[in-house]
Amino acid sequence: MQFASFFILYVLYDLIIYNNVLTPTRPVKIFYLEHVISSWVLQQRIWNVYHSGIGFIIDETKFYTVEFVPDHTESVGFILKPTIDLSWENGGSVKYSISSSGFPSKFSNIEELGTLSPTQFTHIIEWIFKYGDTHTTFEPVEIVIPGSPLHNKPSSMCHDFVSAMIVELKKNGFKETIEKQLFRDHIILYASNYTKVNFSTIDVNEIIGFYNLFQIHMDKINEDFTNIRLMLEDANSKNISTFLYYGKEYYRVYTVEPWVNYCYLELSFSNKRSSSFKECALV
Repeated sequence: MQFASFFILYVLYDLIIYNNVLTPTRPVKIFYLEHVISSWVLQQRIWNVYHSGIGFIIDETKFYTVEFVPDHTESVGFILKPTIDLSWENGGSVKYSISSSGFPSKFSNIEELGTLSPTQFTHIIEWIFKYGDTHTTFEPVEIVIPGSPLHNKPSSMCHDFVSAMIVELKKNGFKETIEKQLFRDHIILYASNYTKVNFSTIDVNEIIGFYNLFQIHMDKINEDFTNIRLMLEDANSKNISTFLYYGKEYYRVYTVEPWVNYCYLELSFSNKRSSSFKECALV
């Protein structure tokens, strides 16, 4: 009975929030939000890892923030490797916050992107709810096959949520007013191919062996994320196959040099990159 009462209150709260906050009567300003979550020094230069989200100012008094975040933030290990029994805690979800005093203080870079009509805003809010229903894992790594961009497998993290939202807005008539270039970070795993794992034809010890090696290198990876390259080089020298867990499925990845990299690329306002700019941490 107590659970039922709580559930009813939760639904009523959602309805109140949706009707009173997410139904603007005037144009809505939309903002790109960003902050640094960690840094490391490589080749005498500081490299930052960023988190991004989207903010809206509704009726000039309500600050509504949406962001896609991992369910566990205590350690990067949760989204990179499983537990001993191959269970994962790499859940991801869309988080919302509403304030009358401003966007969350953690966001140090706030850039106005443009203005939405009330109709455009209502459409994108419905899209955000659907996105949250279909994206339930946080996948920071993307597979890139040099020379075959259509076969690449994108990541699914905060920046992908922001990019997908902007693409959806553009489909619905949004015209950005920002002239400044915005950039996002990418964790790129280079491969010649990848295939979905069929558990009826694979020895599960292959997967366990790869993640055991991952665990051996985990302390170094926690110190500097780019040390994943050392782990992949080690796997290659020992003929240990590389596996990536993506969308609750395992993939065998046929990695190639330079194995992995951490790069800044332009955050495009379309579903194609508008700039060839690329700056990477590793050579």
